[in-house]
Amino acid sequence: MSAAETDLAVAPLRAANGVTPAQTPGRALTLRAKGALTLAALIVYLLGMCVLVVLQREGTLRAFDDVGALHAAHEELARAALTVAQLSGAAKAVVERSAGAAGASEVADKLAAIALLAAAAPEVPETRASTRQFAAAAQAYRSVPGDERAAAALESAARLAGTLDAAAGRMAAESDVRALTFRGESLVSTVTLVVIGGLGIALLAVVVVLFFARISRDLQQLRLRTVEIVDGAARQPMPLGRFDEVGQLAGAINELAVALDRREHDLELERRKAFHHEKMAAIGSLAAGVLTEIGNPIAAIDGYARAMKDGQEPGGTPAGRGISPDAILEQTARLTVIAHEIAELAAPQPSQRQLIDLNGVVEKALGLLRFDDAMRGVDMAVSLDRQLPALPGMTDRLVQLVMNLVGNAADAVRERPGQGGRIRIATRRSGDCAILDIGDNGVGMADDVRRRAFEPFFSTKPAGTGLGLSLCRSIVDEHHGDIELRSQPLVGTQVTVSLPLPRADAPAHAHA
Repeated sequence: MSAAETDLAVAPLRAANGVTPAQTPGRALTLRAKGALTLAALIVYLLGMCVLVVLQREGTLRAFDDVGALHAAHEELARAALTVAQLSGAAKAVVERSAGAAGASEVADKLAAIALLAAAAPEVPETRASTRQFAAAAQAYRSVPGDERAAAALESAARLAGTLDAAAGRMAAESDVRALTFRGESLVSTVTLVVIGGLGIALLAVVVVLFFARISRDLQQLRLRTVEIVDGAARQPMPLGRFDEVGQLAGAINELAVALDRREHDLELERRKAFHHEKMAAIGSLAAGVLTEIGNPIAAIDGYARAMKDGQEPGGTPAGRGISPDAILEQTARLTVIAHEIAELAAPQPSQRQLIDLNGVVEKALGLLRFDDAMRGVDMAVSLDRQLPALPGMTDRLVQLVMNLVGNAADAVRERPGQGGRIRIATRRSGDCAILDIGDNGVGMADDVRRRAFEPFFSTKPAGTGLGLSLCRSIVDEHHGDIELRSQPLVGTQVTVSLPLPRADAPAHAHA
């Protein structure tokens, strides 16, 4: 996905949450641009290496040709020197053996052959003078043959042979020197190419390794950041150290974190509203029982007051005069306790976690549920582990949890007529968790209903809101616990709540 497509995709999220996109430099290089630049640099490097190889090859060929030319000139000069020496010796033998026209002609032919060899031999500076001197002596002998001129020509031929041989030796030495120089230059060029190629490859490897190492490090940070967001950790913005696609992804994750924070804040507000609504609904369901509980002490107080009034009138009954104030105080104390319990349930509670007694939470919830008409006639079997350690939590939320679960159990046993309703409540410890078990022998649930029991707004009751079990799971999740529901139709339902106990090294809190 391109940067424009990414911005287009997250634009609705930004608009919905008021998030301003991070400003990035206008000339920021994307990963595609960086890849193109790397490829261009690699192509330039390869072209440079090709140019160096071609230049090295041209220099090698020129040096090889020079060495070959020197070697060929050496061989030609050596052959010419040898042939000149042989012809000169043969001509000298003819001069010494015979005279006359026939001998002069043979000597002239051999001198002419020597001249042709000298002319055909490679021209070098040191042979020019000897060649000219021999050519002049041979021409003089051919013009006017004679012993003196023959001796002069043969002496010039001998000097020419020596000069050709010396030139051949110099050519051989120069050829050897050129060959050694050629080998040295070839070795230097080869080492230079290898070093340049190795340095280029090493530099490319370092760039690639650093590039992918940074990409890997940044992606690892993004992965950890995403895990933190999923786990609900503090969502501080991730610093943007780059402005390519990875940087854009980091910016999008930052925006997502801000949006999730706002959504979670709104969700928490809605959760509190729903929780308060459930509390008010519980108070409403308890209203009839509360009126009954309040009515009894009010009637007693009224009776005491009337008796006292009758005792104060002339001729009043002696019983009226003997009523103790303690009886009235006892009834007012009952009213105070009831009012205090209802006020505690209705009033908002602090959201800070404290160490609380799970058994006390169960007893408080059952004390409030005694006002509920649905609990009348239900056999309550309560078994509390008095050795259970305190656990971190919020009393208000856990009281609501117990009331919802017990209230659902009471509704379930009431919907199964013809059988005595029974609810079992127990607390126990299992490993590092405190366990709350609530079971009933009510109508139970089918599998399809049990699978959807914790869904918000799902209810099988005609007047139900569908928030009870959903809020129960929310409360358990807030306490980092777990809730399990097992049920069979016409057998009953068993709910098990697991709440983690504090570690031995955890800091102590004030007891609730």
